[in-house]
Amino acid sequence: MKRSIIILERLSKDGASFPKEVQFKATNDEEMQLTVSSFKLENVMNYRFFGDQLIVSEPTFQSIRENIQVGESAEELTYETFQLLDADQSDVASDIFLGNIDNDLFITDFHTSYEQSIQTFGLLIFIAGFLGIVFLLSTGSILYFKQMTEAEQEKGHYRTLRQLGFQVNDIMKGIIRKQLFVYIIPLAIGLLHAAFALNVGSVLIVASMLTPIIMSMAAYITIYLMFTILTIRYYRSIVRKAL
Repeated sequence: MKRSIIILERLSKDGASFPKEVQFKATNDEEMQLTVSSFKLENVMNYRFFGDQLIVSEPTFQSIRENIQVGESAEELTYETFQLLDADQSDVASDIFLGNIDNDLFITDFHTSYEQSIQTFGLLIFIAGFLGIVFLLSTGSILYFKQMTEAEQEKGHYRTLRQLGFQVNDIMKGIIRKQLFVYIIPLAIGLLHAAFALNVGSVLIVASMLTPIIMSMAAYITIYLMFTILTIRYYRSIVRKAL
């Protein structure tokens, strides 16, 4: 399958909506215009370019090739690419491909780049996840022990309420509302931060981070829910022993 590709520098730098117009200088010093209909956050070729990969039809490509002004700001290069019909055989295809080229050539293949990316980002995700869990446990523990201290200090208030005829469930309703307020605020801030990190991280690594963000949100909610339940159970034991 043959595709015509043009590399344009910083096509989407301003985050403009599409379709949009792209201009380039022709050989007669006139400005030629090309309409870009849509934009996708992915690469057609597994190659690192300082720009965007623009797919055009063969007639459009030939027209641009004949009219574009080659110089300091534009250069004509030709790349040979191979597309596998069976992606599961990419490791075998990479071995065959790399075995038939010179080692000193700067040539990339999908499988090698993919494996290197998995190793690099896997290590980064592990480190970030480990540090994130430690941070969540630390902040959750701080809130938990603070609430334990307050519960010990409020024993006299609960004793008075029990003597006035309040039942354990009546007192616990107010305590539960208080604990939800204490834990929901940092939880909401953390989830909001994760939502913004989704957009920023996706742009930085040029890939979707939806799955890692959902997993981190689920871990965040689970950890804070665990501390909330432990705090409520501790308060219940304090209230029951108030008499």
